[in-house]
Amino acid sequence: MVVPGEVTAGVDLKNLTKKSITLDTNTKAIHITLPHATIVQAPSIDLKDIQTFSSEGMFRSDVNWEEGFQLEDLAKQNIKKDAIQSGLLKTAEDNARLALQDFFKNLGYTVTVTFK
Repeated sequence: MVVPGEVTAGVDLKNLTKKSITLDTNTKAIHITLPHATIVQAPSIDLKDIQTFSSEGMFRSDVNWEEGFQLEDLAKQNIKKDAIQSGLLKTAEDNARLALQDFFKNLGYTVTVTFK
């Protein structure tokens, strides 16, 4: 069975506090401590693009809906696991770092980002 899916990861900025940001106006440097990236949306499956291969032929005589739901749950778990193992969380952190550095660079600041 081939199950195409999507997983979204990101860095949640809503819990940042004043303690998370250190600003030095003399050197125009900012240090930001961010939480580690997490999966921010449950994995989704594109049901219309699922491909199933079976030794029973292309179609089975009976449809087992419970088996289908279990396979969907298993596929979502595997998609999430595979995404994390392939470096999705690191990519999300790298993207957050670059976005902040680029934003503040336009204001003349250098930014150091750490994840905790």
